[in-house]
Amino acid sequence: MSEQSDWVSLGEAADMLGVHPTTVRHWADSGDLPSQRTPGGHRRFRRRDLMQFATMQQTPSEVGSNEAQLMLQSALGRARLEVSDGQLEGLTWYGQFNEETRQAHRVLGRRLLEVLTAYLANPVNQTELRAEVRGLGVEYAHLSVEHNIGLTDSVRAFLFFRDLLTESVIQLAGVLSLQSPRDWSDRLRQVNVITDELLLSLIEEYQRGSGA
Repeated sequence: MSEQSDWVSLGEAADMLGVHPTTVRHWADSGDLPSQRTPGGHRRFRRRDLMQFATMQQTPSEVGSNEAQLMLQSALGRARLEVSDGQLEGLTWYGQFNEETRQAHRVLGRRLLEVLTAYLANPVNQTELRAEVRGLGVEYAHLSVEHNIGLTDSVRAFLFFRDLLTESVIQLAGVLSLQSPRDWSDRLRQVNVITDELLLSLIEEYQRGSGA
């Protein structure tokens, strides 16, 4: 993650902490929550500081949910950054997406991240979430077929998305408490459990005759 994308606005900080912006402003004014001001006088908060602050205030059962939410925000931020920088324009599969298709993929991607967040916060409850992810895989397949996108390019798009998640885990290793090889393995395995389910569902739907 770049230094610039590591800082968020007052409104984004409030969303991440689940409180009103006025509350975040009070914490910053009292010195409880570190912040900086832009040359224009706007507050900016560092993601790492927000994560540490939230962890101190939460019970152990809530910490996992907050970590997962932070990873979700990081992945979304990375995706927006790559799109705005034009880094996707040279990719074959991305060039086949018109604006309608890109918007539909953004909606599905957001839903997938929400499911992944719920799973990372509570990996014990898998059955319902896996079923939802498989449904998303079917929707991805139908969307690709509808816009004449082949299975290979659909898989390429999926792999790009999963790379964003993996990079988010790596970049946030410090605040996600990934200290040992076992910690890394567990977190990456949790990501793969959900994303593998979607990939398999996507491929199976193509094999059923949706296209390929």
